[in-house]
Amino acid sequence: MLEVYDTASLARHDRAEAIATRMREAAHAAVWEQPETGHEAELRLESCALGPLRLLNTRTSPHRAFRTRRHARGSSGAPVIALGVTLRGEGSQTQSGTEVPSVRNALYLLEMSAPFEHQRRTTTWAYTLHVPGDQLGLPLEAVHRARGALASSPLYRLMSRHLRELFRNQTALAADPAAARLGVATIELVRALVASAAHDRRHARSALDVVFLERVRFFVETHLADPDLTPAAIAAAHHVSERQLYKVCAAAGIRLEQWIIRRRLERVRDELADPAARHRTIAAVAYRWGFVNRTHFAQRFRAEYGLTAREWRALNS
Repeated sequence: MLEVYDTASLARHDRAEAIATRMREAAHAAVWEQPETGHEAELRLESCALGPLRLLNTRTSPHRAFRTRRHARGSSGAPVIALGVTLRGEGSQTQSGTEVPSVRNALYLLEMSAPFEHQRRTTTWAYTLHVPGDQLGLPLEAVHRARGALASSPLYRLMSRHLRELFRNQTALAADPAAARLGVATIELVRALVASAAHDRRHARSALDVVFLERVRFFVETHLADPDLTPAAIAAAHHVSERQLYKVCAAAGIRLEQWIIRRRLERVRDELADPAARHRTIAAVAYRWGFVNRTHFAQRFRAEYGLTAREWRALNS
């Protein structure tokens, strides 16, 4: 579900305190300060979860947010890693003695649970991913080594495009149960980017394979109704050869064609048990989920579930 927080609905004299409270919760900023710039305090925050990943689309007035060593010592829970891009505005992020300017359209990286200082000198619009550190699967030293070297990674442009696509489709993704898989794939892509920028080859290679596999999984889940969903089509959509596609799937113990059929059968099974779908014929439901051959569908359904589709529907009526 997409959550929207907008201070435009608050009285002006209440906004600064409200923003400080909200940013402590959402952005792990122990202190949020509004400088004397003549700008009114403003915040619009759209956030949602994709599985363990959190997306924050933030538009805010100039501010300074920071966490000290004392704040960090008093915090509990797993570390949180932020990867974001500034679309509009000027500022910088400082951590471990290294200041990284907020260059428009450039990616930035922070460990939010450690001491940091985040400055926004102008009204700013930014996209940020919050990744649980225990899901990232990398030592925090690698995160800090990567901070100033993200642009050196060959995955930089891919990550930048992927991040923007996530936020362009944030509303639809927030309502899609299958999007949790995309969240997992995105975390793996962040992992590969950080490992690559930190020159951690061992983690980078394994992460790339996992990223690719999760992207394939998500693609399949969102195209199950397409009768033209084939290994060739999947490979073409991901700009790899069928041989490479089969290789990655085999390494994960996945028989691609059989997995697609099983997922389609599960969708048919669920729809046949849904009272709201009683008006649809079994053939129509099967066709809706990519089965163009009735005989093949009937055989596979019975083999998978031990009864015919008609018997299954009657059992759940």
